[in-house]
Amino acid sequence: MEINYKNNRSKHFISLIISMVCLIYFNTKSFCQEYPKWFIEQGKIDANNTAVGYARLSFYTDSSTALAFKNACENYARNKNSRITGGQAFWATEIGTFWMGHNFKETYDTLQYFKALNSFKGIDTLITDKLIIILIGDSNNVSDQLQPERISFSDIKSPVWINSPPTDSLFIPAVGIAPEYFYETSSWLEAERLARLNLARQICTKLKSIQKADNYEGQEVRHEETYVDLQNIIITARWRDLQKKLFYVLIKMSK
Repeated sequence: MEINYKNNRSKHFISLIISMVCLIYFNTKSFCQEYPKWFIEQGKIDANNTAVGYARLSFYTDSSTALAFKNACENYARNKNSRITGGQAFWATEIGTFWMGHNFKETYDTLQYFKALNSFKGIDTLITDKLIIILIGDSNNVSDQLQPERISFSDIKSPVWINSPPTDSLFIPAVGIAPEYFYETSSWLEAERLARLNLARQICTKLKSIQKADNYEGQEVRHEETYVDLQNIIITARWRDLQKKLFYVLIKMSK
């Protein structure tokens, strides 16, 4: 039996080209994902009576939307009244400082969660091929504040606040930064959690350290402890760095 190697190579080459085109297409689709303006600049709407929730898109869209709604109610409760306790440790030597781990814990007022669950309604929803983002609230005026415009992070310049949070005499700002996880929902939620943690550390952090030195080297073990109640946090803005694959969230709380 004679095998036509030329035809087999041609088929393999065509299959390779098709695979590359599909890969470029889907990467470009993800790269150019558009988001509602209220999501990128949430601080410009009624932030005290709204919240944003996330969920991974499943086969049943209604189920995913319901999970996103519940997550939004949880986020509302966290921003209204949450307590952050715990600490982290560092080991400092002559060659550098090393992080030894943390045990931070965050709890929130469940009454605020049930308030949102029972009285809030969905205002706007973004559904993509991977996730659902929902805006909920109890104000009828919020819908009038929303702009239908949707923006891709690739079309706008990176904001100044990702490197230098704005100074304000009335509010304490904080920024949370998270890496790109497999599920985008995890990245946004982690960025928000780290923003709250950084805010708590700014308000109150107690330091304890143990130092050891001899004729050859010096060492220090430093432990940071935090016990803070956060109230009425406002999520001001979000940013996604598509090149570095980082997610940013800017929050603030009244002094």
